[in-house]
Amino acid sequence: QLPFAMAVARPKLLPTHCYLCQIHPLVQANKSKSHTHWFNQLAFLCENCHATLAWQQSQFPLEIVENNQITVINGVASSFYQFPYQQIIRDFKNSHQLDKLPLLIHAIRQLDKPAHCHAQNSVIVAVPTTIKRLTQRGFDPVTLLVQYLSFHWQIPVFTGIIREDRQKQQGLTREQRLINTQNAFYFTELPRVPNVIVFDDVATTGATLQSLIDSLLNTQCQSPSNPAYIFHARAVAHG
Repeated sequence: QLPFAMAVARPKLLPTHCYLCQIHPLVQANKSKSHTHWFNQLAFLCENCHATLAWQQSQFPLEIVENNQITVINGVASSFYQFPYQQIIRDFKNSHQLDKLPLLIHAIRQLDKPAHCHAQNSVIVAVPTTIKRLTQRGFDPVTLLVQYLSFHWQIPVFTGIIREDRQKQQGLTREQRLINTQNAFYFTELPRVPNVIVFDDVATTGATLQSLIDSLLNTQCQSPSNPAYIFHARAVAHG
């Protein structure tokens, strides 16, 4: 059920070259950090390109305010938002270049699953797009990517969240981003598991993920019977 999975897989059924440098051959035996489904054995980068990128070395802090206490968690990004992934993400989101999807799948595979999280006690909450942006783009890039993350980790995606239309975050300071996304999210239901993994394609200041967590906690206050949440944050790129 992965979107565009067969389009991604079809060229890999024959020997080919790295999606990034387009020079060196692929290493077909991908060392997946998750299950051994055949799709996870498909490689998209050569050894040289993979080795030149700094995987999971970029972190971003998020503040969780609960019962007047502040807890800071460190979100983890697969890569830095710089060349080449800066351009890859821009081409994918803004220019609808779906041929960049294999490179993003490769980045998603580098993300370690948070400790003690599994399908029975965790959900992934992806930052949703607005109806206006969905109409303009014709697809929701984060929703598409989170399905590959869900498949890789074997953790379900939570869908009971809606985002109201606001000004674009690009070009705003952290304070402006926090104000811009305040009350931008609302939950039609609440996760019924303790581990909540919030996910976005790009975390710049973390303000969008911060607002999403705040909205979830505010909604939870109205339903005290729900479990206390343990938050984790992940992104494809940060910077």
